[in-house]
Amino acid sequence: MEGFQNKIEAEIAELTRQIEAKRDILESKKGIVEEKDIVRQVVGEKISSSVPAYTPKPASSLKDTGTSYLDAADEQTANIVNGLLEKVFSEGMESALKQADLNDPYIIDAFH
Repeated sequence: MEGFQNKIEAEIAELTRQIEAKRDILESKKGIVEEKDIVRQVVGEKISSSVPAYTPKPASSLKDTGTSYLDAADEQTANIVNGLLEKVFSEGMESALKQADLNDPYIIDAFH
C-alpha cells in the first residue's frame, strides 16, 4: 500500500510540475489563463500519451463485395427481415416496427 501511495504522490507532483510549466507557456502567449484550461490541456496530453491512437478499422468486406447485409444472414433471418419489409408496404411502417420489436436484437438491427 505504501508503494502505491508513493506512486500516486509522485504522479501528483509530476502533474503539478507539468501544470506549472503549461501555465508559464500559456501565460506568456495569451496572458492570464484559467486554471481549468491549463489542467484540461495537461491532463489531455497525459491521456493521449498513454492511450494508443485511434485507428479506424477498414470497412466490412460486405461493402467491398457489393453484397447486402442480408446476404451474410442465415435464411431464417433473411426471411423474417424480408417479411418485415413487405409489411412496411402492406400495413405501414408503424406496424412493421412493432412487429420487429418482438424479435431478437439481430433481427431488429438487420431490419433497420
